[in-house]
Parts: sequence; C-alpha cells; structure tokens
Amino acid sequence: MPRPGPSPPELIATVGLHGSASTWVFNIVRELVSEAAGPDRTLSFYADQLGQMPEDAVRAGKHIVFKSHHGSHELDAWLKERHGLVILSLRDPRDACLSMSRRFAAPLRNAALWIAQDCARVARLAGHGHPLLRYD
Repeated sequence: MPRPGPSPPELIATVGLHGSASTWVFNIVRELVSEAAGPDRTLSFYADQLGQMPEDAVRAGKHIVFKSHHGSHELDAWLKERHGLVILSLRDPRDACLSMSRRFAAPLRNAALWIAQDCARVARLAGHGHPLLRYD
C-alpha cells in the first residue's frame, strides 16, 4: 500500500557508466518509487534503445524507472520530450575499465570501448542539470 504524500516523477532514467554503482542507483530509485507509488503502478527495466522499451512502458498511470548505459540519441530525445528525470552515476573511467575487465574477464581494450560509449552519453547529458552521483 503506497504511503500518502507527493507522487514520484512518472519517468525516471538512471544513466551511468558500467561499474559506477549504476545498478545500486537503479535499485534504490526503483524501490523508492515503488514504495511511494505502489508496486502495481511501477514498471522497471533496462533499455539503451527505444525498441527495448516494454510495450506497456508508455501506458498511462505507470511510474517508469529504467536503467541505461550507452543509450542512444533517440532514447535521450524521448526522455527530454517527456520531461523525464535523469539521474547520472559516474566513476573515474580508468577505475571503471579495470573493474569491468576483471569482473567479466574481458580484455581491457573491450572494457575501454564499453566505458568510452558510456562516457560519451554521460557527457551529452551532464550539462543539462541532471543530478550526478559519483562513485569513488
């Protein structure tokens, strides 16, 4: 049963570098929205492209919380058009690369490419006044 009080934003995207505590940020935001709006009124998922959105993501009356990394210009335009709240998570890219390489036993070059894509997205969004959480 949701608690009385102000309703959370209807659209929230947690966007961050791989290895920047982005899953932790997503989980906390999802739980807070679910507590405030009710679990039956909250839809959460991962998407980097508009085509990855569940069909009911645009259904009225649902609060949407989704996690994203490298994303796309199309997805960012969709968020902006709908006045979505974007919460960014950032970590020193060198640390994130090493973390990803070790965690997934991936060559450092591959991890660096993942993080570079993520950094490009965060750089596109960073100058728009979105809250920024740093993982150090």
